[in-house]
Amino acid sequence: MFFKNFKKIILILLILSLGFVGIYFVDLFGVQEKINNQFKKVSFYNAVKEIPRIKIKMKKEEYNQLIHQRDTLLERGNIPWAIDGTEEKLKVKAKFKSGKAKSKGNIRIAGHFWDHWKRDPFSMKVRTKSPINGSSRFNLLNSRTRGHMTDWFAHKLELDAGLNALNSEYVWVDFNGEDKVYLFEGLYDHVFLKQKGFSNAVFVMEYTYDTTRQIKLKFPEKEPSTALVKRCSSLYDSLCSGSLSPMDFIDYKKMAKFYALGDLYQSTHQYYHFNLRYIFNGETNKIEPVGREYWIEDKGENRALFLTSHLNDSTREYGYIPEVLFKDTTFKKYYYKELEAVSQKSFLDKAIKKYQSDIERGKILLWRRYPWLKDPIDFKTLYTNQVWLRENLNN
Repeated sequence: MFFKNFKKIILILLILSLGFVGIYFVDLFGVQEKINNQFKKVSFYNAVKEIPRIKIKMKKEEYNQLIHQRDTLLERGNIPWAIDGTEEKLKVKAKFKSGKAKSKGNIRIAGHFWDHWKRDPFSMKVRTKSPINGSSRFNLLNSRTRGHMTDWFAHKLELDAGLNALNSEYVWVDFNGEDKVYLFEGLYDHVFLKQKGFSNAVFVMEYTYDTTRQIKLKFPEKEPSTALVKRCSSLYDSLCSGSLSPMDFIDYKKMAKFYALGDLYQSTHQYYHFNLRYIFNGETNKIEPVGREYWIEDKGENRALFLTSHLNDSTREYGYIPEVLFKDTTFKKYYYKELEAVSQKSFLDKAIKKYQSDIERGKILLWRRYPWLKDPIDFKTLYTNQVWLRENLNN
């Protein structure tokens, strides 16, 4: 009996030893890595099936013109493209298809800085005659230009807060026969307003360049409602002159939520007047924000509330709106209330849990182009920012 059990023990040990040796040789010859990569490839193509597809077709001559301008921009180096409109990029014609939707339109290279055009795929700005993937104006972006899923997550938080978030999602693009993953960013058009339930509204931006110090508004070039434009401009002028209370022109609740989310991110990039748009709601005669281009920043000891950091904006790059808002005691009450809400750990916990499957799919989609990327969103810094907010609010 003893010898039978002994033989079994020896046999088990031998099998285990062979197993460990097998694992060693698998790792030694890189077989395990190949197996892992194969699983990732399968996961990648499964993830691709779950996202929208867009097909773009261009004539070879026009495609080559677009590539030539991209190469010209690369030779230019890290010199920003003029934001004031004194430089124009080449627009080329293209045909678009997404599901059953088809449209003609044009494409140009997107962005003011070379992070948009120095990497593959380079970023593109698109205008179509009819909606493609729910927008007639949109960007197809290199994922890194928006911090991968950093801006995407901010838009999800905006949606949960009842704000007018842009449509941000990954799409699979067949660009003249070459398949690539892009970050789709829907922009400001009549389709967006309709989707958000606005029947009488117009987009507006503060156009306050530091070289002129002028305060003025800019509206879409082809805005059909001149009455809305005149009414918004008149109310804005009254606000600037001090004859109109900011509460009668600005949606306090939504602006407070917007600024609080920015403080959670410790980001001010979305506040620059050339990034930020407002919607003037003709039913309420008030403006509300539409933000984009959030960044997560670990500022360490230099963390600050926008309440104080906007005071350094001597050239009014953030526009005139925050200047009047943060002087108003009623608005600041709304603002502090929203800061208290976003500073709670449960605020992030719930959002991450809600969008976990989308985040995991994003990781898989980014794997092929960025295999070294571990986390497409810096949640660690967001949680650290929350701690700082709580400490700041309690002082």
